[in-house]
Amino acid sequence: MNRDHIPIVLISQASKRKYPAEVLVVATRDRYVVRNNQHLKMEAASRKVLIALTANAGSWISKQDLVDVCYGDDPHGGPDLAENRISQAIIDCRMAGAALGIIVSTKFNMAMVRPWRPTLDAVSGS
Repeated sequence: MNRDHIPIVLISQASKRKYPAEVLVVATRDRYVVRNNQHLKMEAASRKVLIALTANAGSWISKQDLVDVCYGDDPHGGPDLAENRISQAIIDCRMAGAALGIIVSTKFNMAMVRPWRPTLDAVSGS
């Protein structure tokens, strides 16, 4: 198994059901993302980017591939500023990362997600 694997569950609405802390739960209808008992509301593009990055945890994904994930089914190819919206979605994912126990890294026109793993220094407070 990939060391960076993060299990994902897609549901239509967030519920009271408990999932293991390491599972990322994405509620498509009511816009919630849940992991580690943290409930965060995210816009549609941000949720799609988070799902794509998480499904490919540990691998770099190009911004163009993320545009295709979010707007590929749009007959017009998405909004004129699709890349800007994806950039904002990546920022949203990075900001949500601490609460969700993930790290979203970026370089050039690419992004990657991996689970946060505390190091000895972080745990000891050094």
